[in-house]
Amino acid sequence: MNKPCLEFKKVNFSYSDEKEKQVLKEVSFSLKKGEIISILGENGAGKSTILNLISDFNKPTNGKIIKNNGSKIFSTIIPQEYSLLEWKTVAENIELSMLSLNMNEKEMKEKINELIELLNLQNYANKLPSQLSGGLKQRTAIARALAPNPELLLLDEPFSFLDAQVKKSLLKDIKKIIKSKNKSAIFVTHDVRDAVILSDKIFFIKNNKLKRYSIRLNQT
Repeated sequence: MNKPCLEFKKVNFSYSDEKEKQVLKEVSFSLKKGEIISILGENGAGKSTILNLISDFNKPTNGKIIKNNGSKIFSTIIPQEYSLLEWKTVAENIELSMLSLNMNEKEMKEKINELIELLNLQNYANKLPSQLSGGLKQRTAIARALAPNPELLLLDEPFSFLDAQVKKSLLKDIKKIIKSKNKSAIFVTHDVRDAVILSDKIFFIKNNKLKRYSIRLNQT
């Protein structure tokens, strides 16, 4: 049996030793390879804290986080803000995330072209971010996150600034890409409908605890 890509085992996290400042309490879940889960919750509930723990920006106060990594880079993040360099083109922004990898110029160019085609950015490769719509900027950010071939994609509310139709199209496209590349993903969001479109499982954080969410909505 394949090991989970990621496991949280009774993870606690506090910003201090004071109990009232506890952010996560005995959070446990596992993520299979190729699986997408969403985490819902109010502002300050601890959604982004889970992503920060996975990214090693923070360490758990107690409990274990187990990563089964088949790639050199375990996870990359797609943030709420596009975080693109305004003086770099689409292709150059994608290239930035591969500079630390052991790739020659030909391999890098082929990878960039593959991602540009995958995200339907063929007509925008040489455009600057200021020349792109919000949806195209986010497609560039997604391509950049995929470029180093991570095991896990972390999506930190990356679609919140997009209009409904653009968002729905992008959600369906990224789900198709994640599944076709056999990646795993964790999607942090406030929107239940977005979670239903994108994910295989939905969790909800309340009172520092993570629970499975069982709602089913019409996805059309």
